[in-house]
Amino acid sequence: MGGMSYGQQPETAALTSSLQETAALPSSPQTRSCVNKAPRRDICDTKSLRRDICETKSLRRDICDTKSLRRDICDTKSLRRDICDTKSLRRDICDIKSLRRDICDIKSLRRDICDTKSLRRDICDTKSLRRDICDTKSLRRDICDTKSLRRDICDTKSLRRGLLR
Repeated sequence: MGGMSYGQQPETAALTSSLQETAALPSSPQTRSCVNKAPRRDICDTKSLRRDICETKSLRRDICDTKSLRRDICDTKSLRRDICDTKSLRRDICDIKSLRRDICDIKSLRRDICDTKSLRRDICDTKSLRRDICDTKSLRRDICDTKSLRRDICDTKSLRRGLLR
């Protein structure tokens, strides 16, 4: 085991033989602890992996929160639309109310026009009544003229009587 092999330098041969002897020795506690350091690193890696998983979960929560926030923003936008629709509906109701007022005004105006027409009829009736009054007055004049004519006839008769006497 400790002999030199063909083509090796004396220093290399010594190093190779010492390594072979070390490998042949039973494992000491120091050697075991060096071997056990690697699993600890694995445990640390698992822990950091768990941290990464936790961070990913919290990130997912954040993404979910962002999504729900977006939903809330969408809901707020739709609510604003509804408020706008309600405002425009109120405007429409106001327009309908003012239209009703206008219709009422038109109806009252029609009543006024009807009243004016009936007033015109009354004026016309009054005018025709005046005509009738005028006609009656002229008729009275005619009667008066007839009476005076009768007087004249009477006077003529009395004059004839006087002449006959």
